[in-house]
Amino acid sequence: MALAKWKPLVMASVSSAGVGVAGHIQGWGIWAQSLASSNDLIASFLPLIPAQLKTTAFETWPGLTIFLLIFLPLYGFFILKPTNNTLAFCWPDLPGFLDPRLEKKGASDIDAFAPDQSFLGRAADITSLSNFGDIADKHGWMALHGPMGHGKTRLGLEWLKSIKRAGWDTGVLRPRTSLEAIAKSKIRKSTAIMIDDANSHADLWEMLSALIKRAGNKRLRVLLVDQSIPVLIADIGTAKSDTIKNTGRSVLFLKPLPDEAAQALGAENNLGPQEIKNAEGRPLLLRLGADPWGEIARRGERRLKMADDLIGQEGKKLLAFSALAGAFGADEIPKDVSDVTVSVLTQLYEGHDRKSLTTNIPALLPNILAGEVLLQWLTDQTDAASKKFIKQAIAINPEFANTRIAGMLRERHKYNVRTQNGEPVVEEETPTGQVLQLLADSRPVAWNAIAIQQIDNLRAEQNQFGKAGKIDPMLGVYAQAKYIAAGWPFSADVQNGLAGLSVNCLFWLLADTHDGIIIDVLDDLQRLHANWPDDQQIALRRAMGAVNAVNSYGEATDLADKWKKLHGQLQILQNLNENWHDDQQIALHRAM
Repeated sequence: MALAKWKPLVMASVSSAGVGVAGHIQGWGIWAQSLASSNDLIASFLPLIPAQLKTTAFETWPGLTIFLLIFLPLYGFFILKPTNNTLAFCWPDLPGFLDPRLEKKGASDIDAFAPDQSFLGRAADITSLSNFGDIADKHGWMALHGPMGHGKTRLGLEWLKSIKRAGWDTGVLRPRTSLEAIAKSKIRKSTAIMIDDANSHADLWEMLSALIKRAGNKRLRVLLVDQSIPVLIADIGTAKSDTIKNTGRSVLFLKPLPDEAAQALGAENNLGPQEIKNAEGRPLLLRLGADPWGEIARRGERRLKMADDLIGQEGKKLLAFSALAGAFGADEIPKDVSDVTVSVLTQLYEGHDRKSLTTNIPALLPNILAGEVLLQWLTDQTDAASKKFIKQAIAINPEFANTRIAGMLRERHKYNVRTQNGEPVVEEETPTGQVLQLLADSRPVAWNAIAIQQIDNLRAEQNQFGKAGKIDPMLGVYAQAKYIAAGWPFSADVQNGLAGLSVNCLFWLLADTHDGIIIDVLDDLQRLHANWPDDQQIALRRAMGAVNAVNSYGEATDLADKWKKLHGQLQILQNLNENWHDDQQIALHRAM
């Protein structure tokens, strides 16, 4: 119907229907009268109205339809929007940067978010987290760290569930949350937040400071979860904000499951005693069956095949990229990867909702599976292609890449295990071993310096505990140092720093009460010396350790029982002196 034919009909109807309806609404009568006399205003709306609407609603209620088309948008703008803003101010929603899901339907059975999974043997750790929640400080943060597969994320989720039942707001920080998003959000009540893969956030400490600021007088607990302690904790004096330094803080190193819990979880998965022992107290490995590392390899193959089937070789590269770079924006997908749809991503990244996948590619998890996928993909690439790929991933998210590489290097012997005559054999020169070396060599020198600084800080802390006679905390610090150093197996400086902590341990330990621990620490030193036979500093550390052990054994009440061990350390000193006859320090320690 032509516009000219519509005008008389519209004008007649507005005066009869539109004004009649509007007249019953207080305050709108005058507005409707003005509308009825405005031919040009109404005519301007007609070209925007769909044809179907013109031949149905307009023919039946032409005036009322025009009135509603104008009234409803204005009503929404002037009344609903201010009302919603008022409601949001008085009764705010959960902060947008928090993902409240503590379980995810469709998540893999080895995903920490998988529903209906048994949770055993962590009562003491849950108690530590509960105590952290109950500290007197209004705001507090804790670093939860430990090796891959120990159940750090799952422990954090269980703690969030318990504190949620106490009435707190809880959730996991969404990937790639910006400082701006935190600044615009409102923390409405006591809130507990888990930041998984905490080291993947370059602005972690600015983020923590912003969260504390937004919390104001509300209680806030932030759990930082990662394989390694965030750098700042090793040197709190470098904090960029007094807010962080003056906030309640603590560290929890997650140890393997207690034997009883490991046996129960192993029995649940039909494992025998030796298979349970091989899992080393890791819940993830216990869930993977009798051949956990073989199962991880098979799952990695299946995931890469799925990516190949969905997108082709580009899909495999995308999967490997998220294994090393962690979460990144959809706009940061490598340029040679195309045809990536949200539907494809929901299949590649189990348990992630479509909405989040429209803007972000998530990190591939769990870490052990991600490492396997990355190794399998890199093994098929040339050295040049691998180096380019690693450089791109590090550029996207250097902190996450460093943590992921360090975790893989800690497990390098597991990844390199091959079966020969039914027995596991470690092969350093396999393609996998070469890829691990390539990953290690790709890390910037600055990261090595950070690891050295962390080791040095731990040595100072260890000495404080030793002087105070606090042996268990001292050994705990030593365990942390060993864990950090395991991520830098090819760094002589880091390994030398660890040797220094070994020497300190032997200085404070007593043969009468710590004989077994002394033997373990001496074994650590001997392995370091065997791995670095040409390193003069590590040789000197070995000599210093031998002297401390001799002193400890010499002070034993039952010297006859310790004489053989004492003599063994004297023999090591003699051998070191012969091998390093020009080193006056080693000669001096032999004389001592």
